[in-house]
Amino acid sequence: TKNALIKYMAEFMSAEVREEDLVILPSSTSGYDMLCHCTCEAEDIVLTSAPTYAALVRNCGSRAECRIRPVEMNMESPKLDVDAYQKTLDDYTVKGGIVRAVLIINPHNPMGA
Repeated sequence: TKNALIKYMAEFMSAEVREEDLVILPSSTSGYDMLCHCTCEAEDIVLTSAPTYAALVRNCGSRAECRIRPVEMNMESPKLDVDAYQKTLDDYTVKGGIVRAVLIINPHNPMGA
């Protein structure tokens, strides 16, 4: 499976990936869960777009004891707003919060599009 993914990424993404650099998981939810458990301490902040997955809030927020904080986006024209992420990061940092991770999620995906 990894070799097929390596070939696909090389052909369609011009990406050079080594087998030992890949981790294959059953879903993105399990990936978020694993990442939060491995990188975050209790009360660390994880920024992500709003709306987001309920499973992200449940797994990372409740199970890993992180604080999931939304970065609001314009739903009339959903797109990644780097300035909004930076402002939210700065706001929490000034208050003494530790932003441990930023999860970028396709804005159309939580809406089922």
